[in-house]
Amino acid sequence: MSQPTAPSIPAFYRIFFTYLDPIICAWGATMDFFMPTVVLSSHIPSPTPDIGHAMILKQRGGGMLNFGIMSAVLLRYTNDMNVWRIVQLSCFVVDLAYYWAVWEVLAKQGRLSLLTEISRAVDCFHGISALVLTEFDDCVHDVQNADHEFFNKLVESRFEGDAVVQLLQMF
Repeated sequence: MSQPTAPSIPAFYRIFFTYLDPIICAWGATMDFFMPTVVLSSHIPSPTPDIGHAMILKQRGGGMLNFGIMSAVLLRYTNDMNVWRIVQLSCFVVDLAYYWAVWEVLAKQGRLSLLTEISRAVDCFHGISALVLTEFDDCVHDVQNADHEFFNKLVESRFEGDAVVQLLQMF
């Protein structure tokens, strides 16, 4: 009588949890340790980290490193489906606690509405695009100011109409 074969771990899960997840965990831990304001700003507008935040974020960073090591080392060490399930269950429990905490914080700020989050993302996009456009505009004005007389003479020599020249001189 042959013994049943143990179920194998699907390739997607093996790749994600043994290669990508450890990198994600290391990045998250680095942010928790060295960029607390960035971490807190995703949940709290204009945060001012204090010693309590630092302590909690360092503990969370240690937990992230723990999960990264478990994924990178333990899950490569074994093909035992039960070990994989136990590790994934423990990660899931931590994720649930995290999402519960985030939900409470965002609910108290009135930020659970989809429209609120979309508008916050749009505000973020507008801020980034305004910065980029401002820098681009400064570069364009620098070029225009440097060659303003040459540009005006070129325009006047190419076009006869005063309206076009006046329009181009406004820039």
